[in-house]
Amino acid sequence: MHSSVARQVTLLMLLITAACDLPRTVRIDVPTTERGHVTCRTTRGSAEPGMRPCDTPCSVEVHRNTAYECTIQAPGYYPATFEFTYDMVFFEDLLESARGGAVIGGGKGASLLIPLQKVKGAVPGSTVP
Repeated sequence: MHSSVARQVTLLMLLITAACDLPRTVRIDVPTTERGHVTCRTTRGSAEPGMRPCDTPCSVEVHRNTAYECTIQAPGYYPATFEFTYDMVFFEDLLESARGGAVIGGGKGASLLIPLQKVKGAVPGSTVP
C-alpha cells in the first residue's frame, strides 16, 4: 500500500518538475479597437522571446529563468512598456489549472490585457512620437 502511494507521489513530482522546464506561452492584447504592435527583448536570462515583432493579439513564448520587456505601440496612443517573467506566467498557468483549465496539456495559458492611454487630440490612425 505504501509503495503504491510513494510511486504516485514520485510520479507527480516528476510531472511537476518536467512542467516547470517547459516554455510557457503568454497572449498579449489591448482593449482598444486599434491593433498594437508588440516588440519584446530579454532583460534577464539568455533565451530570446519566442516571437517576432507582431500585431495584437499575439503570443510570446517565455523560457525558464527569464524576464522580458515588451512595448506596445498603437496609432493615437502612448506606447506602453511592461515587464514580465517566466514565474509570473507559470503561476498564472497554475491558477488557470486550479480553475479547471488544462494549461499544461495545451490550454489557453496566461493572458495579458494591456491598457493604452489615448493621446489627447490625436488624429485616428496617426502615430505618436
